[in-house]
Amino acid sequence: VEKVGNPEFISEKQLHLSALYSLYRYAERVDKYNLTVSELYKGSALEGPFKLFRIPKYMLEEIERALNQKTEKHHIHYNEIKDEITLNHKMSSIDVVKLYGER
Repeated sequence: VEKVGNPEFISEKQLHLSALYSLYRYAERVDKYNLTVSELYKGSALEGPFKLFRIPKYMLEEIERALNQKTEKHHIHYNEIKDEITLNHKMSSIDVVKLYGER
């Protein structure tokens, strides 16, 4: 086995995929698609961006702002003032992976 690439570097695409995947996976697990950033970072959260990929809260908020401008593909809306994330209940975490695989 040979390690290739820089493990310290993750592309923007990989970071966005990781964040979106973890949001949809969490939504599927708790069966709700209206979330708050705060609930994802509670110690009691079973999953989420931090638990799965160690994405800190400030970074998730930056990612959400960026993705909020690309809603036509991602079906996500982030309301920074209300700390709310609204996901499309018709999408799944697997759909997110497929979506990014097309790019």
